[in-house]
Amino acid sequence: MERESTLAAIEKTRKFTKIYWPNDWFNVIKLAKRKGTPCIVHQLTYEDVLNFKGLKDKTMVNLHIAEDGSTMHWKSVTCLMFKKGDRRLFFKNVYWEDYRVLDISRRSRRHSINVTGITRAEAACRSRLPINQPKYRDLPELCKAKVLPVEYYGFYSSLPYTYLRTSSAEDDDALHLFTTRIET
Repeated sequence: MERESTLAAIEKTRKFTKIYWPNDWFNVIKLAKRKGTPCIVHQLTYEDVLNFKGLKDKTMVNLHIAEDGSTMHWKSVTCLMFKKGDRRLFFKNVYWEDYRVLDISRRSRRHSINVTGITRAEAACRSRLPINQPKYRDLPELCKAKVLPVEYYGFYSSLPYTYLRTSSAEDDDALHLFTTRIET
């Protein structure tokens, strides 16, 4: 319930704050709670977002049969618990029941895994995600019209963007996707 009140406080603070670029969200979240413990914000970059699917495919063989023989239905799980150094996953389908155990590294006849050398999930993105070209073209116009403050123009002009180019010069849309960045 505390998370819901925190989210409501963030939404309320957002209504009275102008946000011009992503770093403004840092201040909105940090200043949202007026009572109790303030929110602690850890700023992340695209390098911090990890793709766990590849790691899961390499290390987790058993994803459905618990040690007591019951079947684990992922959509009905309410609690998950991992213990450092333990190759088992503890789960509950109902809050008041005891944790059941799923041995994720249990081998079967069809699957075998080698976990040596697997230490970390890969990065989900190798670079900043681009915006589309029509949005990118509108940003300088917003700065010129004083909708966005001029001091943020450097940030917006350095954003990577994608554009679609065709063989005909008059058509800006569709066929080949390219990523580019404007040089300032």
